[in-house]
Amino acid sequence: MKYAEWFKSLTPEQQDSLEGWEELGGPTVEYQDHYQVEDVAKGLRLSPITVRQYIREGKIFARKFGRRWYVPADAIARYMYNESHEDKAADYVPMGIILAWADTPKISPLIAYKFVSDKELVNLTTVSSLFEELGIPDNATACLELWPVSALDHCLEDIGLISPNLRELERTGNRMFYSNAFEMPPMIRTRLLMLAFDVDWFRAPVASIKHTYKDIFGKEPDTNDLRLLRRVLISYILEYEDEARLKEAVKWFRFGPLAPNFQDIHDDKTDGSDSR
Repeated sequence: MKYAEWFKSLTPEQQDSLEGWEELGGPTVEYQDHYQVEDVAKGLRLSPITVRQYIREGKIFARKFGRRWYVPADAIARYMYNESHEDKAADYVPMGIILAWADTPKISPLIAYKFVSDKELVNLTTVSSLFEELGIPDNATACLELWPVSALDHCLEDIGLISPNLRELERTGNRMFYSNAFEMPPMIRTRLLMLAFDVDWFRAPVASIKHTYKDIFGKEPDTNDLRLLRRVLISYILEYEDEARLKEAVKWFRFGPLAPNFQDIHDDKTDGSDSR
């Protein structure tokens, strides 16, 4: 069965819920984002050798341009889905992704996402069904979106799964994307915001912070990575103008475990009285 045949086999209600999907033409369309093996390996927590082996075995779909293999976004989502489900996704229907925003898309934090297959898509005909699929309470203030992975630009970067190779982007002259390459992906920003306002992040042992960094970014941090992480977390506290939180963090950075003994911090050299 081809994708068009699958779409026509759906009920009118199901087709309406997937408005625009009939124009996609299947999961192997070339216009979607493609990623180098090294970037895919980092995102999937695999070695590049393993990714190349899976490409040869047909476990991960890829295209070869010149001497390099490139994996489309939809194929990455399909691999992740099939690794966690016994009932595999069809290879002729684009993978879907549900995005949950705290309020307004692109402005508010991205709080959850889930890849969905052809078998799940046919049941997602209402907003309530999207909430149920994500496993979160139906919330009037949250905004949900259902997209084909292959049609949503930079989908995998937005959820923090893939960090594209900046050197390759610069070499190929992809100005539009490269100019925004250092913007924090929404899902990573959400996780960092949660960390910034966790009461213990600046008191946590280095080993714990390293583990958290690796979980978010998919790599072992060096000293400079941890310094940058601290700067980012402090910048979020400044952005949200939480002066009490900032004061608490600065006190801990200055005095460490002795911080509780210093209830007040005065940056002025004197308290305003004349001691002479």
